[in-house]
Amino acid sequence: YGPRHPLVGESHHSLGLCYLFTENYRDAVTHLENSVRIYTNALGVKHPDVASTLMFKGLAHLALEKLDDSMACMLRVRRMREDILGHNHPEIGQILNNMACVQYELGDYKKAESLFQEALDLQREIFTTESAFLKGVSIVLCNIAFLHAKSGSVSLKLFTDL
Repeated sequence: YGPRHPLVGESHHSLGLCYLFTENYRDAVTHLENSVRIYTNALGVKHPDVASTLMFKGLAHLALEKLDDSMACMLRVRRMREDILGHNHPEIGQILNNMACVQYELGDYKKAESLFQEALDLQREIFTTESAFLKGVSIVLCNIAFLHAKSGSVSLKLFTDL
């Protein structure tokens, strides 16, 4: 197939995930970068496999505490996916949640809260009882509660506005 074939990109993606899940984040980033490069050249910059791999790369950067690199990956994924899916799609809510987690780690609690709220507002607009969707909603709600608990600003409003 050659080094630029999508199956080679898929192999790098899989290796990157193995390294990510075994907490070998540097090797994960290396393989995920290779996968993004190959997928982009072979499939196009807006292909879902590029976005998925780039998000995992952002998560690996987050684990390495390379927060600016993590946010850059996630912003790129958000732009890519909104161009294809529009803003009102469950995947955008997941991306916003991940971006909020990075903002929390950066110490920007107001930005984190704003992104969590944006994710929750989006989820309200497109609500469904599908289990995967409800799991995404529960993750955002738990993250909002965690943020409020850590900042000492737990409010009953958080729970009554659902």
